[in-house]
Amino acid sequence: MEQSAGTYAELVILRGAARANGLPADLSRALRRTAALLAPASPAHNLDGVPGTAYTLKGTNGVQLVVLFDTDGTYLGSPTESFTRGAAVELGGPPVKLFP
Repeated sequence: MEQSAGTYAELVILRGAARANGLPADLSRALRRTAALLAPASPAHNLDGVPGTAYTLKGTNGVQLVVLFDTDGTYLGSPTESFTRGAAVELGGPPVKLFP
């Protein structure tokens, strides 16, 4: 179903906020709850095959926007991207990656 340009733009902004590095867990969970208010939910996987809940809207331009979160509210990307947030390799954590 095609959504208004305003609702689509809100989900685009939400996705941008969810991509921020160092995002506190409670804010990420709040973004997931907001996405649930904006778009219908369905199960999906990101590009790495990590399962989550996808919130999907089709914009007035026909482009589909998918925002994917896991059950803890962590942003996972979308079916066409892989997103991992972590510490720098020098600190012993996983690298940050985003493959659109």
